[in-house]
Amino acid sequence: NSSYTQRIFNEVRSGISIAPGSALKLKLGGSFLIEDITGADDGSGVADRSHNNKQSYGAYADLLWKFLPKTSFYIQTRYDRFDWWKNVINTTPEGDGCANPSNLSSCYLVIPNGTNLQVTSGFTGQLTDKLLLKFGLGWGNAVYDQDSLSDDVSPELLSLLVPDQEEPVGTSGLDGLMLEASIGFMLTQNQQFVLGFERAFEDVYFTNYSVYNQVLFTHSWMILNRASWSNSVRYRLDNYSGLITRTDNRIAVQSELSVSLQRLVSINLGTSWRRLTSANNPGLEYDDVNIYGGLVFGY
Repeated sequence: NSSYTQRIFNEVRSGISIAPGSALKLKLGGSFLIEDITGADDGSGVADRSHNNKQSYGAYADLLWKFLPKTSFYIQTRYDRFDWWKNVINTTPEGDGCANPSNLSSCYLVIPNGTNLQVTSGFTGQLTDKLLLKFGLGWGNAVYDQDSLSDDVSPELLSLLVPDQEEPVGTSGLDGLMLEASIGFMLTQNQQFVLGFERAFEDVYFTNYSVYNQVLFTHSWMILNRASWSNSVRYRLDNYSGLITRTDNRIAVQSELSVSLQRLVSINLGTSWRRLTSANNPGLEYDDVNIYGGLVFGY
């Protein structure tokens, strides 16, 4: 929502892998995620107005079947239950009341707890020595618990923020449709180009969920077995649903060079540029330029 909003998260996974034969592999496990949403210092002296955090736990099951030497069929299933620390947040500088009672959505963020189920199946394969292909199709469903909103505000205010709904709140229509497709070309043994498309949905921190469509182009190059150079260009279209509805356009360009100094030590240098514009809110627009570097130790 803002270039000064930070999303910091950490996910832990644990599971087992079962291989009944050389062609079949099954992975089963669970996951736990902590996500923190906070505002960075923008130099204006305005107090943080969007701080929240989420805990999510769930399970996953992945099936991989190699029915040809270089072609595999897969099924991926994931279920998550997530809980937000604050389900209703007053976004005014004072943290209370609303200067525009006729438009309460401008003063409050409504973020219910919920569940998310996603199932995807498809195949990956090497069609020729230089051509790689991946295609997957899936369906998902997100359900939001409106009762979780009652802990943070009075019933009177809640009735004004969220009208009574008999039907469960969540993904509807084609919002649950997921698609992933990519084609890769190996220019040389050490250089690859990939063009991909992805459609899916995800839970977001200021409304219910976003249905996104993105196109991604990447280039990777291994140089003299000592350095790797990667570049990417991405365009993403987000359609948000919930109390807040809007459409965002995102463009991101990134380039990174990694040089191996020793067997377990490497140095990374990179730069990126991101731009966001909102079709429904012309005032919501920003550019973000980042230059970074780091020293990586392995073991």
